[in-house]
Amino acid sequence: MLLSPWLSAPRLVSDAAAQQSSVVRRESFLNPLEIQQIHEAAAIVAKAHGEEDLAKRQTCPPGGWKTVFLNHRLDIMLPELTSRLWDAVKTVDQQADWGLLNDESRHRISFRVAEYHTVLPKGGLPITNHCDWGSLITMDMMLSDTADFEGGHFRTRASDGGLTTHAFEAGDLLVFQSHKQHHVTEVSAGRRNVLVIEVWEGLPRRCPRRCTDPFGPCDCQYRKPPAAVYRRTSAPHFCRRKSPFERALEQADDLEHSDLSGVSASRVAEACSARRAAMEVAAHIAELEADEARAEWRLSDGRQ
Repeated sequence: MLLSPWLSAPRLVSDAAAQQSSVVRRESFLNPLEIQQIHEAAAIVAKAHGEEDLAKRQTCPPGGWKTVFLNHRLDIMLPELTSRLWDAVKTVDQQADWGLLNDESRHRISFRVAEYHTVLPKGGLPITNHCDWGSLITMDMMLSDTADFEGGHFRTRASDGGLTTHAFEAGDLLVFQSHKQHHVTEVSAGRRNVLVIEVWEGLPRRCPRRCTDPFGPCDCQYRKPPAAVYRRTSAPHFCRRKSPFERALEQADDLEHSDLSGVSASRVAEACSARRAAMEVAAHIAELEADEARAEWRLSDGRQ
């Protein structure tokens, strides 16, 4: 059976290996102007597309954790910052000897999600074994002065099983393997803003959420009930249910290997070939979506 390369399961880092890895801090990575630009970009996107209350996902009281999904718009609105982030994550990956991004046998590497988080009193991420399942590397950027809020400490699971609290000041960039367990203590006062970006082996997406479909056409936002965005599943199935396109491809494979007595062999081969071709075309279209989005924004002078 001829499988589309886009349907191969991303190669994820094991939990054990991720816990052994370190968190890399780049102090004052963002300058004050860049921090302000991120705040302004988030305000524009929130006004046009809304802000999500993710308190339930973060297991904190309602209103304690709100998120604006910048996602593909980050590169459109702040291209120079996006370029710097790519340079930074590639440098850390090489210097830390992780080897997650320079493997030529991987499929396309891209930003999975860009989340602008606002954490208010009672908000936090108390689940100590939380991880950004399905991604390779996560970048956290502090956008608030730590004097403006109390609590909200960023902690990770150490190799010995204990918890490490990391220094995280305004403008700092923390880079770590996505499967490394981490959490945020409750904010007791003030307002804590961070920008979180995940890098994955998958296509750049335009989903208004944290996408769960790395390859092929994405239908994550239309599923009922919605796909679980942090659910751990077996690696071949990644973090998601199989898309209709994948199911069609499997049906074609079953058809090839089933008892087809009385059915024309040419008809069977034709049906299987058509389904595979449709999958390849759909995957190619999905890969081009991000480029099309950039073109649309340029034509409209950034209004969308």
